[in-house]
Amino acid sequence: MLRLLILADDFTGALDSGVQLAQCGAHTHVTTNLDVSFDAWKDDARESVVVVDTESRHIDPRRAFEIVRDIAGRAVKSGVPVIYKKTDSALRGNIGAELEGALAGSGATRLLFVPAYPKLKRLTLGGIQYIDGVPVSESVFGRDPFDPVRESSVAKIIGLQSTLPVVSVAEGAPILAAERREILVFDASSDEACVAIARQLGEIRETTVLAGCAGFAGHLPQLLGLRRPLPPVTLEAQGLLVVSGSLNPITTAQLEYARSSGFDAYRLTSSQMQEGIPAGPEGDRILDDIATLYGRNKRLLLYGAPPEEGVGSVALEEKSRAVAGHLGELVRRLYRRGLRGVFAVTGGDILSGVLAHMECSRMRPLCEIESGVVLSRAILPEGDVMIVSKSGGMGSREVFVNVADFIERHRAS
Repeated sequence: MLRLLILADDFTGALDSGVQLAQCGAHTHVTTNLDVSFDAWKDDARESVVVVDTESRHIDPRRAFEIVRDIAGRAVKSGVPVIYKKTDSALRGNIGAELEGALAGSGATRLLFVPAYPKLKRLTLGGIQYIDGVPVSESVFGRDPFDPVRESSVAKIIGLQSTLPVVSVAEGAPILAAERREILVFDASSDEACVAIARQLGEIRETTVLAGCAGFAGHLPQLLGLRRPLPPVTLEAQGLLVVSGSLNPITTAQLEYARSSGFDAYRLTSSQMQEGIPAGPEGDRILDDIATLYGRNKRLLLYGAPPEEGVGSVALEEKSRAVAGHLGELVRRLYRRGLRGVFAVTGGDILSGVLAHMECSRMRPLCEIESGVVLSRAILPEGDVMIVSKSGGMGSREVFVNVADFIERHRAS
């Protein structure tokens, strides 16, 4: 039985929300297929969740609205009882357009939006989104080279792309009966506040269309009554290859910490990042060098110079897409040359590039190593691959060391 549809605007977001259900026993499928059919789950006895990565964070807002509206509408017609529009915890992307699209497709009167992620110190207070105690527009996300967040008011961010009324709900306030089509934005300063919101939603039985980041997705099992724990993860693959093309300074600090903690590092040149690894003997030599370095202690950082700054947002975005594609091609070539292990990929665009080149459009999230850092099984034509994913702004400073230690602890005996 299909219990829930999650709509995410990038692959890392799809995985870090879907894993919240997978860890509680739901049979969770993550796909990039925008034409996915929901009828296949009608006669399935398992508690199932489908997560669709719409890849809509950087596209035209009108098109983002249409994609979300159409998928949500098909899901409702197939009897899916709950739709969750997963958003970025820093409110990047087509927030207003996609929230309105989810509401339009669902046919519900209003959408209930909980944007906070208290475990990562991302709070909503008085309708303002805070990152580590700073309004989001003044944080590192206000300086995002592709999608800077210019406002800190959640209502204003929604209003940039939607004309729907937005009502801010103070922490602990009751949820009043709906009188019009609207979006309710809930304050939350702690995980306990999120638990209370989930409890309230369950009591009033209004869960048709919800929205939030992976933080509130962690409370969906409570709403759906999912409690079955899964057995511990065991890994056949050993070693960790980190693939990063992220511009986020949080990821930069994580790479620096891993390197200082004993990881080997292979730094790609700007030309290799933006034009790819050449074919022929020169490319073979580079691939051999990477494989040899990885074989030394099987903890390797593979990263390079980001696209040049100051070239304009459109040109920078084009260069970034090229980097994602070239890194994806590089991982494919390394894998086909026999390099095995767990691949850790930072950033939704880079992850999409890697999976596209490995001909993967479906994944099964397994567990969360730390908040926002997800271990998944990528289902490929030539065999499954274990992938750890995170967005550029997620994870502790020690995240890559923690992931490598996790792999060691969960080695299959």
